Amino acid sequence: MNNERKPMNNLFLITGMSGSGKSSLINPLREMCNDQFEIWDIDQLIYNLRDNGHPEAPLLKSWKLGDDGNPFVECFNIVYSDASRSQKDVIICGTVFPKDVYAKTKLAFNAIRWIGLYANPDDIRTRLGTRKSDIWTKEMIEFHANSFTWFKKIPDQIDNKMILINTSDHGISDVVKIIHNHLLAELRLLAPKSDAPEPAKSAIPVLPQSDPPAR
Repeated sequence: MNNERKPMNNLFLITGMSGSGKSSLINPLREMCNDQFEIWDIDQLIYNLRDNGHPEAPLLKSWKLGDDGNPFVECFNIVYSDASRSQKDVIICGTVFPKDVYAKTKLAFNAIRWIGLYANPDDIRTRLGTRKSDIWTKEMIEFHANSFTWFKKIPDQIDNKMILINTSDHGISDVVKIIHNHLLAELRLLAPKSDAPEPAKSAIPVLPQSDPPAR
């Protein structure tokens, strides 16, 4: 008989291209959800590994993530280790793709759910243009401003529905509320009936899953 304990933690991944609003919502999301979730910023984890002398520091600096053995896996190992000690579910905010996640998380979490953020190209250009970093060249900004075409393919690579939120149409506080309501709705579906949280008072908006409108 298999006595291995089934993981109880659920993993929620908030992903999107750079400039979609992930970093802006982390602190408000923590204020609203910190008692219920462990919330991780994947960028901060990577920065910490780099600053602490991770052997793949040049790879971290170049942001070439996704290959076997890269420090992205180490970030998830940190999250797994914390989740194994915690009774909370986990939220990871960062540019994450199914190929980086599923091989390592299928057995580590009870369930994996996805939330996708995107923005109109002009808003992406404006947001990234204000960042003070050598990485944000005109070419890199244009890549992210026009990356929704490949980003919207993610729902075809996962085994459950991913909601998409256009942060050009919603302020940060509204995005956080939408995400919080969605999290509560998902937890209600995932939890045993006796443990199910109270349903959110407001309904989750029906969000379009189409290309952002051109400006």
